[in-house]
Amino acid sequence: MQRTTGSATAVGLLLFAQAIPPLAAPFAGVVADRFAPGRLLAAGWLAQAVLAGLLALLLPPLGALLAAVFALALVDTPLSAAAGRCIPAVVADDDLVAANALRSGVRELAAVPDPPLAGLLFAASGVRLVLGLDALTFLIVVPLALRLPAPPPGTGIRPRPSLARGAWRSPWRIPTSRPACSAPHHPGCLAGSWPTSTAEWASRQPPATSSAAPWWMPPPRAQLS
Repeated sequence: MQRTTGSATAVGLLLFAQAIPPLAAPFAGVVADRFAPGRLLAAGWLAQAVLAGLLALLLPPLGALLAAVFALALVDTPLSAAAGRCIPAVVADDDLVAANALRSGVRELAAVPDPPLAGLLFAASGVRLVLGLDALTFLIVVPLALRLPAPPPGTGIRPRPSLARGAWRSPWRIPTSRPACSAPHHPGCLAGSWPTSTAEWASRQPPATSSAAPWWMPPPRAQLS
């Protein structure tokens, strides 16, 4: 970008356009709760494949490029919450904490080799190959998303009269009688990020038992006879 426009400001504008859509995370959580997660993931990845493919073919000017990058980030915003809804459907209740920790770890680990690999590909063959491979990766995972099972009953929220009202109320629907994670000292809770939807919050809770005391209560003292 800096080589094409001759200004580092264009790179800053590109990063700025990419950082705006995550601010709509409350609305994205409501969207993820209203639609089947597998279909939402497939539709989002297909849209991203189309956008990345158009960028590879057209190599648009700065204005259109900023709009395309903004659209890519906007489509990606609800997909994280949708992926969180899929976890209870493929993992047993006892393994939810470990599964969420593994998901966060894999996501962070994948971000390490991406920049140098993209830089090497760009230096070897140009930007079209990099964007084309990016579009291809989105297309590859679309059939996998369509094969995901439906989440178990009770992991979503009831329909709302409007997305705006649901986005305003959804953060306050998380029960306050329990913390966001029942064991904050657990490494799985430290590795995960703050849930972006009610369903993702529910997937991170370990199964409750009637006999075990909550983690914040001290063990009962033995009574003297």
